[in-house]
Amino acid sequence: MVELVAPKTITLNKPFTVSFQSETRVAGRVRLTKGTEALEFTLVREGKEPVTSAGPRVRGKTASFEIRDWGTHDVGTELVLRFEAAKLWLTVAEAQPQGWEFPERP
Repeated sequence: MVELVAPKTITLNKPFTVSFQSETRVAGRVRLTKGTEALEFTLVREGKEPVTSAGPRVRGKTASFEIRDWGTHDVGTELVLRFEAAKLWLTVAEAQPQGWEFPERP
């Protein structure tokens, strides 16, 4: 079984990191979908050339990679990240301006 780890909330137009681990070596395609639509994105792995595709191939027992250029979506949109039999639901959030902090409650 594959354990997939990624942030539950991803920031609009910002890359995010994904990792997986498995007891045995696995190989498959990483997919990011919005409803039934497969999204094209760039997968960046250390020591390898970036790959832009709607389902780049990944293999190994463990790996960590960055997903970039995954498109522009409305804030609150739910995307699904899939690899092997594992699925994660990710929610798109708006970027906070630099220096922005939550206001203090009275």
